[in-house]
Amino acid sequence: MTNEDKKRKEFFEKELLWKYPIMFLALIVCVKILQYLDNIRP
Repeated sequence: MTNEDKKRKEFFEKELLWKYPIMFLALIVCVKILQYLDNIRP
């Protein structure tokens, strides 16, 4: 693995570590909103 590849890999790992929790939280929020809308529907 070249030095350039190593830098790119580290960059991607940092990006993914930052993005995955946010996507996960967004997914949970969406599910909660859908459940909430289901509950208020008569």
